[in-house]
Amino acid sequence: GDPAAWQHELGLGGCPLIGFAGRFVHEKGFDYLLQAIPLVLERLPQAKFVFAGEHRVAYERFYECCRPLLERNREHLVMLGLIREPAALARFYAMCDVFCLPSRTDCFASVQVEAMLSGTPVVATDIPGARQVVKLSGMGTLVAPQDPTALAEGIVRVICNREAYVRPREAIEAIFDANKAISDYEELLKSLV
Repeated sequence: GDPAAWQHELGLGGCPLIGFAGRFVHEKGFDYLLQAIPLVLERLPQAKFVFAGEHRVAYERFYECCRPLLERNREHLVMLGLIREPAALARFYAMCDVFCLPSRTDCFASVQVEAMLSGTPVVATDIPGARQVVKLSGMGTLVAPQDPTALAEGIVRVICNREAYVRPREAIEAIFDANKAISDYEELLKSLV
């Protein structure tokens, strides 16, 4: 599908779009992103923050804890819900100007690679697990964890200089090739046996 057409259909044409996705849980740090919204809007007043994911998580009430921040920023938030279809998810990433991963903790967050493969640079917190994708690809920037000001500055920096962060899809595929990763792990495990 055409990302621009979906953007227009959602009434977001011409707006800088900041995407974020995943389970709405404490470890993902979405509260820091919500706190960063007013700071981003100072520089990019038309910006919209687009969430793809499930906010009702049975084992955690983090969404409810964030409700005051969500309400305060309601007019700049678009909640798409959980996107299950791979083509629709790729279209979500592609329509965003930047993808944000504000995690407190994370392992290898594949959403970053998915965003990059869709042509979208990433702003991620500089924490173990989350930092590797940006470091290896150069397709984005790292910011201090748990810091809404640093997060806002990173978002604005990438949106205002987007071409400096975008890499060809082939370069991202070469770094994060699934078959190569499997082969490398097999070799590692063989060497340990």
